Amino acid sequence: AGTGGAGPTIVSATFLLLAEPPLNYKDGRAVRAEAWGNRRKVDFGTGVGEQAVHLLDEPEVYTCHEYLQIPSVSSSFGTAPDVWNWMFAACAKVLPAEILANRSLMQNVAVFSMPI
Repeated sequence: AGTGGAGPTIVSATFLLLAEPPLNYKDGRAVRAEAWGNRRKVDFGTGVGEQAVHLLDEPEVYTCHEYLQIPSVSSSFGTAPDVWNWMFAACAKVLPAEILANRSLMQNVAVFSMPI
């Protein structure tokens, strides 16, 4: 659907979120998973079609579980073109959390990568 010109901000935030194993809830139990793991395809309907999504740590997971009493909750994120998804996957695998959590560095990487 697009980011309304917020591309570098979204990319930078995604790098920062890769530093944390995503919180999920399964049958009421808190479970941590691999950041950017569990790649799956989701059909977003006409115009967007089927796109890949991956687990990502989002505050809405905790909120939905705690306040809406939903026992099983997870959050997935993905982007198009898929080359971005593979870039995020590679970063999650090879970069230490300390680097991914560096706000200034990740903002600079995001701005640098935007022409890609």
